[in-house]
Amino acid sequence: MFNRVKADFQLTIVLLYGFFSAAIITPFAVYRFMSGKFNVGLLDTSLVVIIGCMVAYGWRYGKTERTGKFLVVIGGIGALMSSEMLGVVGVFWMYVAIVANFFLTKNLRFATIFTISILILLAITGKSFDNGPQMWSFLATSSLISLLSYIIAKQYRVQHERLQYLATVDPLTGAYNRRQMEQE
Repeated sequence: MFNRVKADFQLTIVLLYGFFSAAIITPFAVYRFMSGKFNVGLLDTSLVVIIGCMVAYGWRYGKTERTGKFLVVIGGIGALMSSEMLGVVGVFWMYVAIVANFFLTKNLRFATIFTISILILLAITGKSFDNGPQMWSFLATSSLISLLSYIIAKQYRVQHERLQYLATVDPLTGAYNRRQMEQE
């Protein structure tokens, strides 16, 4: 098990996202049910169950890219719905969704387009904010977070590919090294 997680960084990200999502969202779901906000409690519970099922799917079938894209969509829609149901308090979940979007999938174009779409939907509905300046402040900060997350994720991907190449190819001959031949 540890070797599989060690060998597949994308799987590691999906597993950690699933574990921490369940650990962090579950107490909020309980609190929301206890405080009478049944719709939001149901949303939180649904998110935990769906994320858990998708993580199990990614683990079992090894389809981490498909799983990651689905988690981007679920996390974004969940954060959007939470924002609409709770107002400004729910908007804070959007920051988590934005950062996670760029690490859950290798397809940064997909993550970018989805993130922009969710932010536009949030701005169009406008129910989450008390006034215009509050909305524009959120859009400015979330755009900056999106840009920085994109840059860090892109840099990580480049470095990861480079390290993978250096770990498997002999720099002098360009042939696979012993480590790669053993894996083959």
